[in-house]
Amino acid sequence: MRRTSRSSGVGAAVSYGWTAAPPPGLGWLLGHAVGGDLGAYVEVSDCVSRLAALVGVPDRKRNRLDWRAIEASLGTRLPEDYKRLVDTFPDGIFQGLARVNRPGDHHQSDKEFLGFYAYQLEDMRALRSDGHSFPYPMFPEPGGLLPWATGPRREPFFWVTQAEDPNAWPVVTADYGFTEWREFSGPACQFLIEVVEGRFDGSIFGVDLAARGPWFQPIDDEELAPSSSAGRPSMSHTGRAANELSALVEVVGPAPGTAHPVDWAEVQEFMGVSLPEDYRSFIDMYGPGTFGEITITVPGGPAELDMYQLLARAIAAARAPDAIRSVPICPEPDGIIAWGETADGWTFSWAPTDPDPDRWGVVASSRELVAYLPDRSFSQFLGLYAEGDREIADVLGRNTPLLAPPRFTPYGSARSDQTLKE
Repeated sequence: MRRTSRSSGVGAAVSYGWTAAPPPGLGWLLGHAVGGDLGAYVEVSDCVSRLAALVGVPDRKRNRLDWRAIEASLGTRLPEDYKRLVDTFPDGIFQGLARVNRPGDHHQSDKEFLGFYAYQLEDMRALRSDGHSFPYPMFPEPGGLLPWATGPRREPFFWVTQAEDPNAWPVVTADYGFTEWREFSGPACQFLIEVVEGRFDGSIFGVDLAARGPWFQPIDDEELAPSSSAGRPSMSHTGRAANELSALVEVVGPAPGTAHPVDWAEVQEFMGVSLPEDYRSFIDMYGPGTFGEITITVPGGPAELDMYQLLARAIAAARAPDAIRSVPICPEPDGIIAWGETADGWTFSWAPTDPDPDRWGVVASSRELVAYLPDRSFSQFLGLYAEGDREIADVLGRNTPLLAPPRFTPYGSARSDQTLKE
């Protein structure tokens, strides 16, 4: 990337009408924040302004973060274009491909850079210990990979932190299995311009970047994207709400009218534990079936809809030689109790951490990842999933929001039967 000519320092008169040093505030911005390189500051501003213009986002500072504290948490400075990107853009997805990681993601501290994403590096180090080959070291190793964005299936996008100047860190991407790598010699902002203009090859992510013009999909930003859930009851994001199930029923729609009797006393005797009340009420109303891409099972249900068979499959998957992470599974002591799954390998369970089953949170697990959502009940999880909630989408690695609310299809309908066959 061509650099503009280096300025003589912020104390020199530049074309702003000053005859001496700039005022202290702007002097800090141009001097301390970018190491005295006014040319670098101008170049970063031009890049972010161009990206904002391409995707129709107002070019102004909307977020104010404590970058000194954030960089102190990491032990190194961060690229200026990244900080300007986070300050300018709301949370969102560029061209259906890249979502910039932000301090404070996943309810972590907004004064830490890695936060939740430290787990990505831990998983990669575990893979390396198991014999998987990586072409680069991992941060904080010298020159190590440092994640700064996330792909459509939760693939990390990295900087290679080999240069002393973070503004010179190149961008590296990899497919989901870390087998195919691509390096981009420019900074993150220029990489995103290549993405939105369709010049970057997104085939390893299954995304055709040239299919449409530059676009940016904001997430949970009232100014740029009015809520698509207007008219539906909002699911609580904190604590348990008394109307969780009723809110979910409003989203799912009327029950099919067919009774689905389950002897819950018999289930409790067999499993040795009572299941959460909202789940039992949901099954009594709707029975097992599919909600969007999630299959909801029932104890003793038919075929793939049998919770007991799902538990057996979960145990087998956890014990597989290639399983990276595993947790105890019922009937093991303190084992999670699986209630649903997706066709691409996610299993959804309760974590029985409290004597009261109505206080159990949800665990989402795959062969590679385990995510625990302690404040999400069965009803909350499904309701937030239906709303395209960022937290649930992140857990599942779904970077692209749902285009339409998911439908519930009860067992026995043609669509449900076809889904199970697939």
